[in-house]
Amino acid sequence: MLVGHNPGTSMLCDYLCNYSVDFPTLGIAKICFETEDWREVSAQTGTLEWFDFPKK
Repeated sequence: MLVGHNPGTSMLCDYLCNYSVDFPTLGIAKICFETEDWREVSAQTGTLEWFDFPKK
């Protein structure tokens, strides 16, 4: 789990899974990787599984 603030959170999601999301307050996302080693995580290696926020 990573916790952050915008614009960094939106930029990280875009970097990891090439999916542009504008995170609202309390927005959460699940990004999955096909590895168990953090050293293999890099640009566009993740898949956005879901994105949600309270006002949705």
